[in-house]
Amino acid sequence: MRRAAAIAAACLLALPPADTYLAATMERRLLIQLPAMLVLGALAGWRPAGGGAAPRAWRSGDLAALAFAVGAMLFWMIPRSLDLAARSRPADAALLLSVFAAGFALSRSLPHLSFAIPMTLGVQAAAMLTALGIVYLHFPGLICTAYTLAQQRVAGAGLVRAAPVAWVFLWG
Repeated sequence: MRRAAAIAAACLLALPPADTYLAATMERRLLIQLPAMLVLGALAGWRPAGGGAAPRAWRSGDLAALAFAVGAMLFWMIPRSLDLAARSRPADAALLLSVFAAGFALSRSLPHLSFAIPMTLGVQAAAMLTALGIVYLHFPGLICTAYTLAQQRVAGAGLVRAAPVAWVFLWG
């Protein structure tokens, strides 16, 4: 039931009324839509401990899933990719689908990997969000040309504030 609810919520976020509203400003896109799709993907893929299935051992596919998730998130953090998603409906759909799939892949792979890997991933994600937020805040010109300079500054401040929250969330 949880999986179906997460998929339904992700579909609602991807439909034009919600997607148009969330993609209209940089801060809504980066601080609401993308984290929501990542969390919904994780909820769709998450298996509770002791939920009837025996714990499985680590597999090499876990590292492949982790590499996919990190690669997808890194690709969409590139300003040119974000501009493309803001201007193209197919690219926007690819953005939403890949971020949802990244959350799904993380929820399936991280529980089976060494404790050091999720910790390292959390520290790296927080550092990247902080660095990107500082760049958005202090760069004198537009980085993402699909949005305004004021939206870029608000998104940058939000990313700097969200970084410690993201680290705690990933650590938990």
